[in-house]
Amino acid sequence: MEYRTILTDAGLAAVAAAAQAGDQVQITHLAIGDGGGMEYAPDSAQTSLKNERWRGAVASYTRDGNHFTVTAHMPAETEAFVVRELALFLSDGTCFAVANAPSVPHQPPVNGVGTEFETIMPFAVENADSVTVAVDPTGGIPWSMVGAPNGVAGLDETGKVPESQLPELDFDPSGSAAAVQQQLEAHTASKNNPHGVTAAQVGAFTKAQTLTAETAALFGLGADATPNSVLAQIKTLLNQCNAAADAKTMSELKSYVGTGTYGASNPMSLSFSFTPFIVMCVGYKMTGDSYNTYVATFDQGSIPQIVVSALTTSYVQGRGLCWDSSALQYAYGKRSADSKTIYWYNTYGSGGGAYQFNSNGYTYYFLAIGRK
Repeated sequence: MEYRTILTDAGLAAVAAAAQAGDQVQITHLAIGDGGGMEYAPDSAQTSLKNERWRGAVASYTRDGNHFTVTAHMPAETEAFVVRELALFLSDGTCFAVANAPSVPHQPPVNGVGTEFETIMPFAVENADSVTVAVDPTGGIPWSMVGAPNGVAGLDETGKVPESQLPELDFDPSGSAAAVQQQLEAHTASKNNPHGVTAAQVGAFTKAQTLTAETAALFGLGADATPNSVLAQIKTLLNQCNAAADAKTMSELKSYVGTGTYGASNPMSLSFSFTPFIVMCVGYKMTGDSYNTYVATFDQGSIPQIVVSALTTSYVQGRGLCWDSSALQYAYGKRSADSKTIYWYNTYGSGGGAYQFNSNGYTYYFLAIGRK
């Protein structure tokens, strides 16, 4: 049999492309195989050896014109096999050249004595300036280390590490991706406050702050009542009063959305179709809260209110509608000449908007009660 080195189709294509681009291909590794158990003539269509047993970095090379000689050193402890085929590989893994060789047995060290197996592979190529060789004199990886403990992993025909070379994956099934996803979905769907977040932590009012059990009972409602239930009950009671034959009481519910302004230059006002006796803030809805309206129980449980007959047609300090008593001294109020409109403002520092019932975006509800 004739023993020779040929460039593969893929190797020739790589050199041609590099020459056209003014670039170079780089040979980095030499591989040795046993030919699958027999010698054979190399084929340019090959993309690998028939049965690779060792691959290592190029230790040295020489060049004379377009003739190259590449040398690699297979470690002595490499597992025993018969050398019948050689191949050169580029840096991107392309099989550049293949060669057949006369059968030469390789044996690992006996009684601790052995030598490296030096392999020399010559080849010739046109456009030789488009070919370079990377040299790593430290040698390569012994075949006996491939897939062995404390060695290196090999690759199967798909380019992946075979399952037989992977360690046993002794993991807790409860920590698998599927289990974690299931627990996450159950957690996000839980309505039972799994983190134990309190109203104070998020700046929200508690049930007692919006509607106490005593207030609910006062209107004949159960402990699970909402502020809206109280407002509806008030409206029902007023409607019943107005529907009576001898009723003289009138009521009117007004609302507006706060703008955040306050002070003498930005007073608030409410006008009614009758002369009210008393005007009170009965609830509010916080910005962005599309579900709940809160009963106004400020100032230690009292409802903010103003008796209209106590007002004059000029502003008087301490008589305006106010969020609570701590800022009452900064509250100013007055009424119109016909007493159907009331005005008020608050000058209490940067919090004046809140104490004036004008926090930005808040919806406020006021109830006026009077006579026909």
